[in-house]
Amino acid sequence: ATSGAPVAEWVVGRQSPQTQETSRQSWAEAIRIVQADCGVQAEDVKIGPGGGFASKFQLVAAKAMKALRRQHAVRLVGHFAGYSAIEYCKETLGDAVYRRSSYTCWFLPERSCERTTSKNVSQKAQQALERMRAVKGGSQDETELYQAVEAHLFRINAPTLAEFEKRAKVVGIPSGTLAGDAEASHSRGHTEPLPMLFGVHARRGDKVNDAYNRYYTSRE
Repeated sequence: ATSGAPVAEWVVGRQSPQTQETSRQSWAEAIRIVQADCGVQAEDVKIGPGGGFASKFQLVAAKAMKALRRQHAVRLVGHFAGYSAIEYCKETLGDAVYRRSSYTCWFLPERSCERTTSKNVSQKAQQALERMRAVKGGSQDETELYQAVEAHLFRINAPTLAEFEKRAKVVGIPSGTLAGDAEASHSRGHTEPLPMLFGVHARRGDKVNDAYNRYYTSRE
C-alpha cells in the first residue's frame, strides 16, 4: 500500500480467503445434495451459443445457477459446438446419450439421476434449495454460489484426465501430477509431492468488461 500499488479486495464485504473458501465449500455441498436427490424436479439447461469454450461454460454455469435458485435440479442438454460435436464424443457416449448432450464427453455427470424418479424431496435437499432461493442478486452469496456451480460442472472425467496425463508425459511432466490429491499420486507409486500442471490463457484485454467479471474478485 505504501508503494502506491492498488490493494486488491478479496470480495465484496472483505471476507478472508479462508472464510470465502469455507463458504464456497458449503455451497458446493448444497449443490451436490440437490443434484443427487432424484425427487427434485430437474430443469433442462441448454449449452447454448457463445464464443469460445470458456464463454460457453460461463454462460451455462450462470443458467444453471438460475435454475437452482428456481428450486430445480440441473440437467444439461446440447453441445459445446465444435468442441464436442466430434466423432470421439459420439463413439464414447453412444447415440442415445449424445443426442441429448455431449457434456459427459469431457466431464463427470452433472446429476446422478437421469430423470425425476421420486415424489419425495429429502429435507437436506429442500433446505439447500431454500438457501439458494434466498440468494440476492449482486450479493456475495451469489458470487460464491456461481463459483461453486462452475466447480461442480468442471469436474473432469477419467478419460479426459488420462488424455491430459498422456500429453503431460510428452513434455516431461511426471505421471499423476493431474490427479489433484496425494492419495491418487501415491497409488501411482509417488511418495514425494508433485508439482501442479496448469495452463495460462493470455488474452488481449478483451475480457476486461466481461459481464461475468462480477462473479470474480479483483485478486482472482
